Amino acid sequence: MSFFTNIWERMRDAYAYRNEPEYTTVLTRVYWYSLLTMTALVIALAVAGGIFMLFYARGDFEDPSLVVSNGAGALKLNTAQLKSTIDAFSARRAQYDSLKTSPENVTDPSK
Repeated sequence: MSFFTNIWERMRDAYAYRNEPEYTTVLTRVYWYSLLTMTALVIALAVAGGIFMLFYARGDFEDPSLVVSNGAGALKLNTAQLKSTIDAFSARRAQYDSLKTSPENVTDPSK
């Protein structure tokens, strides 16, 4: 307990005589180490938060009863809908190719 009392008395004396060079050195060291400690604490909390968010995004913290097993949530594909979607993509590609070869004439609105 005397260790902490001694530190407190030394800090109080250093602040009281802060205009003296030897006490200014003590205050600057305390300030520097407190800045380093706070910076290390912020970095450690940022890393811990990042690790937590990584595990949260992966789903390791979720309730096991809520996790869907493999194949249980698979969608059943309808062949007709799949064919119409592929045809729509083919039509869009053909339209893109035709616009690329003969672009429309658009007047410049600033003139």
